[in-house]
Amino acid sequence: MLKLINNSTAFYGTGLSLQKKLFKIKTGSYAGRIVAIYPTTPSTIMLSYSDPPYLSWSTPYHVTTNSADYPAGCWMDTNGDIYVAYTAETSLNLTHKKLNFVNGYWSAGNIATIYNADSNYYPGLFKDYYGRLWVCWTRFSGGTCSLHIKISGDEGDTWDFGPDDEGLILATGQNSIFSRFEFLSTYLYCFYTIDQNRLAYKRIHMNGAAWESEVELYNGLGLGDNFHTSVSDDLKIALAFAPEGDLFYKEFDGAVWSGNIQVDSDVSVAPAVKHNGSTAFVFYGKEIGPNQNQFYYSMKSGSGFTSPSSVTGALAAFDRVMCYRPEAMAKYYDRSAPAADDSGADVYHPDSGKLLKDDGDALLLGQFEKFSQVHISLSTAGSGGAVTWHYWDGSNWKNFVPISGEYNFDSTPSRIRLWQDASDMPSDWQSSVVAGHSKFWIKVVVSSDFASAPVGSQITSAEDLPFVTSL
Repeated sequence: MLKLINNSTAFYGTGLSLQKKLFKIKTGSYAGRIVAIYPTTPSTIMLSYSDPPYLSWSTPYHVTTNSADYPAGCWMDTNGDIYVAYTAETSLNLTHKKLNFVNGYWSAGNIATIYNADSNYYPGLFKDYYGRLWVCWTRFSGGTCSLHIKISGDEGDTWDFGPDDEGLILATGQNSIFSRFEFLSTYLYCFYTIDQNRLAYKRIHMNGAAWESEVELYNGLGLGDNFHTSVSDDLKIALAFAPEGDLFYKEFDGAVWSGNIQVDSDVSVAPAVKHNGSTAFVFYGKEIGPNQNQFYYSMKSGSGFTSPSSVTGALAAFDRVMCYRPEAMAKYYDRSAPAADDSGADVYHPDSGKLLKDDGDALLLGQFEKFSQVHISLSTAGSGGAVTWHYWDGSNWKNFVPISGEYNFDSTPSRIRLWQDASDMPSDWQSSVVAGHSKFWIKVVVSSDFASAPVGSQITSAEDLPFVTSL
């Protein structure tokens, strides 16, 4: 079910896929509660939570209002306390806040500076079974970048030898470094990419004093923040990464890495890998048009992966797009395939040569499941006409006004939000059969002739979806 938690004007929205920002409380009286940490503005980070069955989310709570417009990294411990590391605005110092969980609510502690020099970004956090907090982050200084590690033994109040201490430098680069912690058995792993051409890791034993030598996993172009890891119930590390759009998967049993397994190609959104027990699922996005990414997943099966499947029809190309013209010999004209891509002026009714033209003409958009938005790209925008919007209530086509306002096919591109999210969809919206196809339909009907009629290029229910995150 799609549920709007909040809106964000921050550049990164939910943040990088490799950073932890979404958590579930596993034990106690609040077991099952999901918590999301996210920016609402370039400087404000907030927290919201939802309890089963996840029909509503709490009023957002301010974590901080002094964040720079870069993504934060978080960690939740077994007590429900949350640790947040972020780049401070103006100074670009790396800072930390602990959110204490007491009686079902979180309260923010004091700000602590992790490191106070140069420019610091993309932090990741981990808390080990000794109670130590680990942070990794990227530091830019003097035209180069470096990957740093520091430890706190007092819940994040102080870090190693204080804010002037740069900590351990784990790796160096020229242009970019992105990193992520993962824990397996008695080792803490730090995975990272350097300068978009190398994916590697180092690890340290929890009772050890030094990190082991680097192990390189992939060397090639197009490696940035587009990787993710997960640990299975049978204690294997899964790694998904997408250099230059080709999505690969590797697996590590603590001793040996598998080869590269290709999952998909033409991937445009960084992947997230998540285990259900011992089975790995990889989630990612593929661009199907400008500002439109369809959300996919693939599941590990045997030595390979299943064919990619759309996660939800509510964020995808439409199952059916039909143009209707009442006076035409063939009233319904199926334009599902042309509407799914952005290859020009090919969404129209052949009788008029237009998407919509005269009073009574209609556009019908159908999915197997309910949807809440429509993205419309026109090769020719219309003018002088008007339309009405309808859904099938089981007996009649019921008129409504999209929550985003009237739209009369007079601008392009346009994202029309029919309703806010799944919980706001009409309860009486029913599937119906149109031209032999049973779907949940939205019907757009011309109520006033167009002086200049629109011609369609692409019509989907896909979102922009630049980032994904996982529990």
